[in-house]
Amino acid sequence: MNSLRNQVLSLLEEQNGLTDEEIAAELRQFVPSAHPVLLICRQLENEGLLKRIKRIGKPSANFLTEDYTPEAPVDLAPQASSEELDLDIPSDSWHLKELHKIGFQHVGEWCQLGEQMTYSIFESGDRSDVLYAFVVDGTIAYLGHTKRSLSHRMNAYHKNTGDNGIERNHFYLQGLLKRGKDVQIYALFDPGTLQFAGHKISLTAGIETSLKEHFRPIWNMNQEAA
Repeated sequence: MNSLRNQVLSLLEEQNGLTDEEIAAELRQFVPSAHPVLLICRQLENEGLLKRIKRIGKPSANFLTEDYTPEAPVDLAPQASSEELDLDIPSDSWHLKELHKIGFQHVGEWCQLGEQMTYSIFESGDRSDVLYAFVVDGTIAYLGHTKRSLSHRMNAYHKNTGDNGIERNHFYLQGLLKRGKDVQIYALFDPGTLQFAGHKISLTAGIETSLKEHFRPIWNMNQEAA
């Protein structure tokens, strides 16, 4: 599954000057509305790759700038660690349908920039008590929960600082990205309204085990086996 960011860039390469709504219409198979497109286009504008030009009486149009150059294909890399990593994740489109039904939002993605892996969070990166999912080719590869902010947890994966689970997932991410895969980040945020006998109940922490048993993400299963 090509990332939404790359799909937007590829579309503008062919049809420069499209509005958010026109891009969303072209990519309607992958986006429910123009809002994710708006967030990505604003991020691309901040990076200097895109210019959003306002027009009188019309929506803003998106134009690629001279600074934008298509990324060269990334060569396949050797294994990120000495241990054998199973990177074969089959496509499973029903996972995404279930995630949307539960209330998960597509909030970011991991990608490869040159020799380095990096991530971007489109929105809500500062919110805490989060249940998050790494999605590869429509399949949930990993489900995790963090009491701290989503950005803090993604930064731990990026820097490879934390427990054995973070270290293992860092190698999984690195291995997939160097093979040209994109890893999408989905998140379910705790509403903070559930209580029992006057005490707060975390929805995201409470539903985590049930969802792991339902989806059986391969990285979670590998960690349990280890």
